[in-house]
Amino acid sequence: SELRTTLNGDPIRSANNESNRPSIAGRIWYVVYGHWSTTQLPTETQRNSLELGEKELTEFVKEIDKYEEELIAFENALEAAGAPYTPGRKIE
Repeated sequence: SELRTTLNGDPIRSANNESNRPSIAGRIWYVVYGHWSTTQLPTETQRNSLELGEKELTEFVKEIDKYEEELIAFENALEAAGAPYTPGRKIE
């Protein structure tokens, strides 16, 4: 849920009209939406948003990779302990 919140923002805060830190997707969509029907160059604010989104996305990918490694280790531990198959778990 932390990774999802980082990527898409906090849905509970958004639903209650509370201030929320800009999400990665929000930063990128801000630029897409603001630049969709124009032939002008991106504004400085849009460029800054893309730069921040790119940096945050790079960190997000590192976190996803770390999560995947932890998940694989956990699945291997389940397999070694003789746990029965559970939906979504890889069978090796």
